[in-house]
Amino acid sequence: MKPMMTDSEITYVKGILTNAKVLEFGSGGSTITFAPIARLYHSVEHDKQWFDNVGRDVSCQGLERQCVPPVPGSWFKDESNKSIWSSLRTKGGNMSPTSWDDLDRTVNGWHDYTHAPDVWNEIYDCMLVDGRARPECVKHNIHRLRDGGYVLFHDWTFRPHYHIILERMELVDIVDTLAILKVKSC
Repeated sequence: MKPMMTDSEITYVKGILTNAKVLEFGSGGSTITFAPIARLYHSVEHDKQWFDNVGRDVSCQGLERQCVPPVPGSWFKDESNKSIWSSLRTKGGNMSPTSWDDLDRTVNGWHDYTHAPDVWNEIYDCMLVDGRARPECVKHNIHRLRDGGYVLFHDWTFRPHYHIILERMELVDIVDTLAILKVKSC
């Protein structure tokens, strides 16, 4: 299984993640491809069936994975509810946060997912964000990055509602749809 990234993105990510300590949100081809080259790789996934499928294809030293589904009954608990999100956006509804401080107000049911790395209590060189509640994952784990660490944020270029994190992050580079960010200096 290959990551759902362009070849340019994969090459760039490999360069950053080689021998790095990595926190990943959203597992899949990226986990299978990048975990073996990292020194430490912690991955969080929300979908149990997908989590199990990926688990059959990956195993390497330094890899730890967690499956953390959204809270039952949350409005975005499964793929069938995506239409709710799309409908609200196209009808002028505003489900997207308007500031860094607003981020938690739009992710009903995803607290455990965004806070899953609490069990590892690790400092990372890089965070690869390609799962659910992406801005919230950055917000709640930004303190886990070492000084000078990177956030690799996939699908950045065509999802402007993710750009809210620029309040605290600095855009370093873009490769196709992948944004490379660092924590802003104080």
